[in-house]
Amino acid sequence: MRDSEKSKGQLIKELENLRLRVAQLERNQTGDRKSGGAIRSAAEDVSTGQKQIERELKRKNEELQLILDSVPAFIYYKDKDGRIMSMNKATASLATVPKEKLLKKTVFQLMPDSADKYHRDDMEVIKSGKAKMNIEESLELPGKKRWLKTDKLPIKDENGNVAGLIGFSVDITERKMAEESLRKSEEKLRVMFESMTDGVVVTDLNTTVVDVNKAALNLFGYRKDEVMGHNGLEMLSLDQQDKAMQELARSFEGTETTGIQEYKLLTRDGRRVDTEISINKLSDIDGNPYGFVTVIRDVTERRKAEEALRQSEER
Repeated sequence: MRDSEKSKGQLIKELENLRLRVAQLERNQTGDRKSGGAIRSAAEDVSTGQKQIERELKRKNEELQLILDSVPAFIYYKDKDGRIMSMNKATASLATVPKEKLLKKTVFQLMPDSADKYHRDDMEVIKSGKAKMNIEESLELPGKKRWLKTDKLPIKDENGNVAGLIGFSVDITERKMAEESLRKSEEKLRVMFESMTDGVVVTDLNTTVVDVNKAALNLFGYRKDEVMGHNGLEMLSLDQQDKAMQELARSFEGTETTGIQEYKLLTRDGRRVDTEISINKLSDIDGNPYGFVTVIRDVTERRKAEEALRQSEER
């Protein structure tokens, strides 16, 4: 496995190990200073070993930073007071100031207007010692707004106490924009759906009603909750249900509408209404059918006018 493909868990473990080794080195150096000249000679002997450790730590730190910089996600480390102690290249690229001016700063110093939410999440992780995952948060940058999906995980010292946290964020701006575009599109279609003067009934492949517009409800005389989940064929007279099943089968097998067919529908109060109906198959992006949409036009008044005209011509 390449270094750039290391998991979050591996990166966190390496960071914790690096912190522990640095802490051990600092304790060794403090102990040497306190021991005085009596063991100065021995301390000098140890010095070479310590320098080797320092070089190894430096190399390990550079290697870890290289790994972090190669990851396209935004990665940063904060101490238990919320100060940014390190970050990768991607995170630094978000700012308009050099990386050095971001280090050892808190979110209140960098983004005072939106700091509260970030700080609350940080403190929740640090105080509980538990990770907080899949946080969706917005980030206001000069000239644009970006959306991030963030995981925050606690980092512990050699005694098992939380020493800070490491954050992993990925840019989900394009996904959020696509979701917003889809929401607007669905809203527009919903307005059109409800504004149609023709009735529209959407069913699954078993003819169970999954959606219906106001015009269809007004035509049948039912409330929406009385129709949803019921068999759409029940709105037809018994003698026309077989005909409808045949049309549904034709629609399922074909690629186009079945054309306009005449039906008599049953209303809630028992009236039989003359209608013209067209049935279309609904398919997903892969072409798999998942339902039907039926458009219903009330032609009762037109039929009455046609009958009146016919009778008039016969006189």
